[in-house]
Amino acid sequence: MDRVEAVRAVVAEAARPRSPMRVTALLLAVSVAASAAAQPGPGGGPPAFETFDVDGDGRISEKEFYEARGHRIAERAAEGRPMKHLSSAPSFEEIDRDGSGSIDPEEFAGHQASHQAGMRATDGDGARD
Repeated sequence: MDRVEAVRAVVAEAARPRSPMRVTALLLAVSVAASAAAQPGPGGGPPAFETFDVDGDGRISEKEFYEARGHRIAERAAEGRPMKHLSSAPSFEEIDRDGSGSIDPEEFAGHQASHQAGMRATDGDGARD
């Protein structure tokens, strides 16, 4: 298993809710990201709905959500990007506001809008102005 695969495996475990390895995995992912030789890439921005809707059915299942998020985190770690606020990433349940067991495009967009508004209110650093 090469370094990128190892990071992906650790991050996938960290992305699972209530994982007993979550803290250790998050620390390892952050450590690997900090020591990566690659230079940070451009901003990137929020992910598209289609990034998470792997099977293309118009809804994001819990499995798709955590797999896509783990993949996105692993990619960013491998690129040497900072992993700010990873420990406060929203859970599937926080985005699935109607409790249907899947996230529709409206729920996804609503979460992104509220997240972006929160980032603007804190200048992106988590601290209110």
